[in-house]
Amino acid sequence: MIAIVVTFDSLRLDSLGCYGSQWDQTPYFDRLAAESVTFDQHFSVDALAGWTRDGSFWSELSSAGVGLTLVSEEGSLLAAEASRLERDTGATCRSVVSTYGLSMNESDMPFARLTALVDEELARSLAGPHQNSLLWIGSVGVPEPWLPPRPYGCLYLEDVDRLQNEIRDAGNAILDGRPLRKYALNRLDHFLTSHASSHSPEQAETADAITDEDNFDAWCVRRAVHAGFVSVLDKSFGRLYELLCALLAGREWMLIVTAAEGRSLGGDRLSANPLPKLREETVHTPLWIRTARPEEAHWLGGRRQQLAHAGDLPATVLDGFGIELRAAAPSGLSWLPAVEQPLDGQTPGRDRLLFRSVNGESARTSEFHFVRSAPASETTDIQEALFLKPDDPFEVHDVRAEYPGVCDELRELLTDTDQQVAARNSDPS
Repeated sequence: MIAIVVTFDSLRLDSLGCYGSQWDQTPYFDRLAAESVTFDQHFSVDALAGWTRDGSFWSELSSAGVGLTLVSEEGSLLAAEASRLERDTGATCRSVVSTYGLSMNESDMPFARLTALVDEELARSLAGPHQNSLLWIGSVGVPEPWLPPRPYGCLYLEDVDRLQNEIRDAGNAILDGRPLRKYALNRLDHFLTSHASSHSPEQAETADAITDEDNFDAWCVRRAVHAGFVSVLDKSFGRLYELLCALLAGREWMLIVTAAEGRSLGGDRLSANPLPKLREETVHTPLWIRTARPEEAHWLGGRRQQLAHAGDLPATVLDGFGIELRAAAPSGLSWLPAVEQPLDGQTPGRDRLLFRSVNGESARTSEFHFVRSAPASETTDIQEALFLKPDDPFEVHDVRAEYPGVCDELRELLTDTDQQVAARNSDPS
């Protein structure tokens, strides 16, 4: 069996057509969704820890004789761990330079070069001695700043007015009704011109202007350029997906595609969530799983509502190889039982997820998201907020007053978990 894992450091869920975007055109990610199982409730915080830092995951694979290959973009989360994994597990590690710019050709984009390496490494794996192989592809995804080839940077400009209406309908910004197109076109021209050469003095200044949360017009331009980058990334992913389908036809293989975070676009000043690192747009990330077995036809295009998080990925890969999840193996639940569930059945899973960032923590259920900040000092008050899910994706409306019992329950859960972690950390054994 061959497992292919594709991880993007940054890919916003709301910029994908298969996750409901009415504006961004992502036909290749949409095709993947139609030919796999899509998880609607996947969340990711500190994804690198869940993906690669659990040494037992890699040792379990190595002990089971699984061939390991890592192909990564320099600067990606996976690339940061490649040297250690190559040393500790003997994995084959290859990388491509991470370079972006408006003057680049589409074929020179980092993901296109990753696809070329995958072609080479997959052919080597298929001809190699390993019965089971894991090929992990690590991409930056959408970088900061996102600078697609110039044609893609201009691709969505004529739809900026439509974007304005979309955001008005979503209630995510206060608009003053001014005409936007002429201003937006001029602003984008300045944006593209200033970024024509890499690391120019104008780059930081222009980027700061575009990210200004009080300048909604500039935010719309930023969003349009982001959509253009997602389009070229979607097209590059499509070439990779077609390559995998061609090379692995008739074989047993599994494909997992996910992202570590959704990068903020700015313009989120109306959010009532006091913890930017735990906001919906950042932690709610895409997840698709395709398993190629003859009996799976009824799974294609399915969607799952089970709560899932990035730390489940290693357990899923081990399960795909039929490796028993022993106590020493990674914590987490395999996603495969949910993938393979009957159409009219339900697979047991988590009823809540707990996350922690440097500034606070959160507890999430299928209906609520409760966040509380960590006090910056003894005199600083703790900030709390509760949001209805999935009704409030922008986390604008704090509903603590309407659901005091839910707040008490989730607050107690976080406190108990903090105490358990503190007790484990203080245990000398």
